[in-house]
Amino acid sequence: MERFDVVVVGAGLAGIAAAHAAASAGRSVLLIERGKAPGTKTVSGGLLYGHALARIVPEFWASDPSPVERPIVRNILSFLTGSRAVSVDHFDVAFGKAPFNSFSVLRHRLDAWLAERAEAAGAVPVYGVRVDSLLREGDRVIGVRTGDDEIGAEVTVLADGVNSLLVRGPGARPGADPSVVGVGVKEVLELPTGTLEERFQL
Repeated sequence: MERFDVVVVGAGLAGIAAAHAAASAGRSVLLIERGKAPGTKTVSGGLLYGHALARIVPEFWASDPSPVERPIVRNILSFLTGSRAVSVDHFDVAFGKAPFNSFSVLRHRLDAWLAERAEAAGAVPVYGVRVDSLLREGDRVIGVRTGDDEIGAEVTVLADGVNSLLVRGPGARPGADPSVVGVGVKEVLELPTGTLEERFQL
């Protein structure tokens, strides 16, 4: 059985961040993703708070190419009824300067960028592989099973989403309460250069 210090299941932001941190600490890390690329199955609102990513990759905004789209300097929260709206508008010039507050992001680009950094730190990414079950020894998780292969680990990190099938079973946490979990559908529209600036007066 092949062994790693850490096996991370799921290559969304949480899984990639865990793999990056463990590899940066000198641990042998295997990052397993069911999709064909990092972040393949993510649903995101398209906004990322910069302080969280800066803890993983300091001054990420200065990277070339940049993993983020643009800083968000204005937030408008609106409460709507059928015929009325009440809005709170928050603008801060400081949000447009380093270290920034938040950014618009395209997750496929951001996740791929962060996965490259995790790999550079020493993590071994494997894409297109499904983890079928956890390997257990008594009440301990000692690795994962993928098809006919068994991979041992001192630490197994499950970052495969809120509806993880792997966490079910003896000693596992209860599943997510359906009343507090939403299903999201996101559409990304491509607009010609300059259209966003014109429409939103940027």
